[in-house]
Amino acid sequence: MPATILRPLLLFALLLWCAVAPAQQPRAGAQPRPIILVLDASGSMWKRYLDRGPRRGEFAAAVVDTLTQSLRSQASGNEPVTTAQLGLVRFGYQFYQRDQKISNEDKCKDVEHIRPARIDDRQIDAVARASGVKQEMDDQGRGWNPKGHTPVTAAILQAAQDAPAQGADLVIVTDIIEGEKICDPDPCPGGSLDPVFREKDGDFVRKKIRVRFVITSGLEEQDVQRADELAKCFDAQLRTPQSITEARKIGTQIGQMLLPVLPTLDVDLRFARTPGKSVTLPSGFRMADLGLTLETLRNGDRGPWFKLDADRVTIRATEGDYDGHLFSDIVTPPKLVKKKIPVRVAMNGNAPLAIELDPATLVARAQYASGRPITAQIDWTLSLVPPASSGTPGAGKTLSFYSTNSKFERNLPPGRYVVTATLAGQTQRRDVDLWFGESNDNTLFTFKMEPRNGTLALQVRYPDGLSDSQITAAVVFGLAPLDPAGPEIPAASGTRQRVPEGRYRVTPRLISTDSAEPKNLPVIEAEVVADEATEVTATLPVAVMHVELEDENKAPIRDENTRFDIAREHAGSTEDAETTYLGPRLVQVLSPGRYRIRVSTGRGEKTETVNLSAGNRDVKKITIP
Repeated sequence: MPATILRPLLLFALLLWCAVAPAQQPRAGAQPRPIILVLDASGSMWKRYLDRGPRRGEFAAAVVDTLTQSLRSQASGNEPVTTAQLGLVRFGYQFYQRDQKISNEDKCKDVEHIRPARIDDRQIDAVARASGVKQEMDDQGRGWNPKGHTPVTAAILQAAQDAPAQGADLVIVTDIIEGEKICDPDPCPGGSLDPVFREKDGDFVRKKIRVRFVITSGLEEQDVQRADELAKCFDAQLRTPQSITEARKIGTQIGQMLLPVLPTLDVDLRFARTPGKSVTLPSGFRMADLGLTLETLRNGDRGPWFKLDADRVTIRATEGDYDGHLFSDIVTPPKLVKKKIPVRVAMNGNAPLAIELDPATLVARAQYASGRPITAQIDWTLSLVPPASSGTPGAGKTLSFYSTNSKFERNLPPGRYVVTATLAGQTQRRDVDLWFGESNDNTLFTFKMEPRNGTLALQVRYPDGLSDSQITAAVVFGLAPLDPAGPEIPAASGTRQRVPEGRYRVTPRLISTDSAEPKNLPVIEAEVVADEATEVTATLPVAVMHVELEDENKAPIRDENTRFDIAREHAGSTEDAETTYLGPRLVQVLSPGRYRIRVSTGRGEKTETVNLSAGNRDVKKITIP
């Protein structure tokens, strides 16, 4: 492929590959040449092998059937890299040899064709139908009915005309022992290629057409000479199947030779992880603005750009060592992101090529016009704006975040973003450009309104069945805005507290007559909305143990002399001293934890364990047989 084509391909990032390949293999970046089947459908295809075996047409059908299926399989194995094409030219199909109403001149023009197109199920089916390989041979016109002369030269020239500019590889399937001398010119008169195939201005030479294979259709050994001459004239390989099984095997092998599957290389793209931070990907973002160019270490050739449209992609190339260059077309012209990435492609498997990317950092801030920080919830919306040259999946979609204060910070992939901040119905917008490894910390939003007040409803949750009259302790609440610049609010013991709207840290403290030091309970974060009440509940760190007895029939046991011995267990198999309670059942307020209970009645004795959780009333039923 000329350099004048490769340079624009690099800029426009087409899915191609370019590298220096081993001898007798195409360059890794070059697309496989189109393949055109030249199929003999002349009357001689009715002849049987050794006068009693399969017909020659059945040999041809077996070759074409397995060859086309093999090409489809190979093309699928190379996706999405390959755009391999397949076409068909058949000859001798339309006019009977013995039809006196049709001139030999017309019979020698009996050539039909399907132009090369991308190899997929649709094209394979079209070639199969046109070639007749899916039909039984039938001389009554109901199936495949070979009938005419053998205009091989006309068929090859038609294939050359159909071939695109980059040329094509031909596979000729024929018996070529009868009729070829009727249709002039003979492609290989006297063992030399006819001059029509050497004309510089002709399609055959100009498009660099190559005949790769000549495959005979059930020829007996003494009839192979003419096919051998044809193959030698075109410097092609000759295949002479002697059975249908062998014909099918040859078709499969030739498909693999014409379109070999390249080794794969997994490219694993991931953003570098900053401790305590993660990269936020906008909805649908798939790194489609990145491309990898491989440069061979052999001669410094740089191939076109591989578009990387997923976090992990599989690409194909000829085996070898490369230097990788990672570009991004977020900007125009594409800008280098990483260079000199060592890449090795091997036939026997590759370890994933892991490329870490440095994320960009977006920092946006909001404040009131007075300069006072905003403690109310702000709705931050982020939209990715695609570059004009990009088809980025997910571009233009939004991903919303809700900030806890006046600062919004995210690690993001590079790109152009629209950031909006919405507070109490007022929305502001900023356009922000981010690049790999850089931080943007100058995006400021200013809102004119001042905050309004809301209500915090503070309450204590007691275990089920327990009231505050049974607890010798009180709970007070410390309040502080999550924004460090916000004012500290005095501790409150009342049930309702008026505070400015925003997000708060509520710190409950347990003050007990049993202890001189207050005990801090779990911290609660709460959001106060203007003119609304927000409930905050502190769970009292005690539990109620409720134990009842029953017999094997689930009937209650009411024995006033029942003894309950309780001990709290600790790690390391240690436990507190036992406490004894008497009565038909046990209901006690205890600290959360794991307890061992030994029950003794006139019916017998039993030991079990129970886990108590704060704020709950745990009912345990013990069966005494």
